[in-house]
Amino acid sequence: MTSRGARALLVLVAAAMVGLAGCASAAPPEDALGADPGSATRNAPGADARPSYLCGGTPVSVEALAARTPVEELAGAAAEALAGAVFDDGTPLVLEDPSAWFVVGTSDREVTLLRPVEPDDAPDAPAADHEQVTVSWVEATNVAGWLVTSLGPCALTIDLGDLGVPLIALDPGRPLDPASREVHLLVTEQACNSGRDADGRIEIVRLDEGDERIEIVLGVRPEGGAHSCPTNPPTPFTVTLTEPLGERTVVDATLYSRPALRAG
Repeated sequence: MTSRGARALLVLVAAAMVGLAGCASAAPPEDALGADPGSATRNAPGADARPSYLCGGTPVSVEALAARTPVEELAGAAAEALAGAVFDDGTPLVLEDPSAWFVVGTSDREVTLLRPVEPDDAPDAPAADHEQVTVSWVEATNVAGWLVTSLGPCALTIDLGDLGVPLIALDPGRPLDPASREVHLLVTEQACNSGRDADGRIEIVRLDEGDERIEIVLGVRPEGGAHSCPTNPPTPFTVTLTEPLGERTVVDATLYSRPALRAG
């Protein structure tokens, strides 16, 4: 269930539907959905298709991210769903700065919105760069109507299918060397794995070697069986480039925001 503290962050969406002009949020960078122009790309099998994304467990299509349809442009049943949505205790749904929110999914039983936020600086998880809200039609013994079923920040990440999205950092013990073809990383599995490392299970999903930056997408193949959930240790992992690094920036392209990698 959502907290009252989270509810306090919002402004009533019904008012936004009536009174605000259709002001779209900032568009993503021109290359946010593809490789660096002129880059040399090495992909894992099946990785050539344009990616879809996940906000937590919520699917977000690349088309929705490109369109960024403002919430004020919703009409009909979807607009009515948002205007009538409440939390489990009956508190109306409200949105802070409605012009910042855009639509990523609508159906006859669900509406999902996102808005960009300043990435947090959590040291043990991918940086949250969006906030998400989902309202769903719920029919139960004591309630029938549109309820807020999901609300909170998320790191918008590529959907890697069976692979998990890890936390990636530069290895401070082996810093970047412009004359070297090797990029030394520390990769931390986010899924429960009984506090063990990811040795032998890290895969390079995509490696784009552009003129100005190196974009890396890594995934971790889950280990089967039941596991407890202490923090997993980082696993050293080396990516070998086709040319020396030079002055190029190394970025984590698993994340939609594509941040430059920092030392762990």
